[in-house]
Amino acid sequence: MGAFLNVHEGPQYIASQARSTYEGGLVDGMTITDEPGCYLDGELGVRIENVLAARAQPGGTPFEFGGAPYLSFEHLTLVPIATGGLVELSLLTAHERAWLNAYHGRVRDALGPLLAGHAADFLARHTQPV
Repeated sequence: MGAFLNVHEGPQYIASQARSTYEGGLVDGMTITDEPGCYLDGELGVRIENVLAARAQPGGTPFEFGGAPYLSFEHLTLVPIATGGLVELSLLTAHERAWLNAYHGRVRDALGPLLAGHAADFLARHTQPV
C-alpha cells in the first residue's frame, strides 16, 4: 500500500536484503504486505498478496526480543485462499489447518452478510473447513 501507487512503499520492509536505511522497526498500526508464493524459474509463478496491520497484543506476548514484546499481524485483506489447487492440503500440519479454517471463518463472517446469490454461494463454497 503506497501513497504514490508503489505497492511496496516503505520505509518498513520484511525482506532477506535491506531495501532502505530505515531502522525504526514495525510499530502498532503500521501496514505491510505479505506475499508468499511459489516461483518456478522460467516457467510460472503464483503468489497470494495480503495487506496486514501490525498489532500490539494487550498484556504482551509470550515471546520477547531484547525486552520488547512481539507484534502480531491482523489481516486487512479478506479473500478466500484457493484450497482447490493452490494449497496442497495433505502437507498442512494440524496447526496450519486450524489457522486456515479460522482465517476462512473470519472471511465468511465479515463478507457473508454483505453478499447474496452467486457471490454468497461462492464465498460459502470457498471458505469451507479443510
